[in-house]
Amino acid sequence: MKYFFHHKIFATSLIAVILLISLVWSFWKLNSLAVSLRTKLNEIHAEVFFAEHERKAIRLAEATMGERSDDLARINKVLINKEKPVDFVEDLEGLAKASGNLFVIDLDENKSGESKDLFFRLAVDGTEKSVMRYLKALELMPYKISIKELALQQIDSGKTTHRLSLLISAETL
Repeated sequence: MKYFFHHKIFATSLIAVILLISLVWSFWKLNSLAVSLRTKLNEIHAEVFFAEHERKAIRLAEATMGERSDDLARINKVLINKEKPVDFVEDLEGLAKASGNLFVIDLDENKSGESKDLFFRLAVDGTEKSVMRYLKALELMPYKISIKELALQQIDSGKTTHRLSLLISAETL
């Protein structure tokens, strides 16, 4: 019986040790799983935080763009699209018609090619008063232009027709 009792104690102790080792191993596995889940949860929280921050920045940018659309439209009216200066040229022609002058325009490709600005040579024919009216109106145009050369000539013997020759530069986008 004593022998059987020792076997029973040994078997019980062995089972207890195996259970204890299993319990420690299970606790270790659960703890590593918890740490892994906590790390992933922290990563997800960080991603959510950055996504919310980015969304707020986008909303702010959209609001700013909405507020600034009028400003951008004004800037686009002042600066000329270098690829499509047609509107600007049409405005110059309309100004000549409105002031009662004949008008010829030419793009100075040599100067325009070297610069980000566009350079135009203008010839405006009319009476002295009408070409001066054109020059004043040119100064009042909404575009950012500057006059680089200016010459006023009398082109007929009757002293009634004058030619205003201009080299202007226009700032582009």
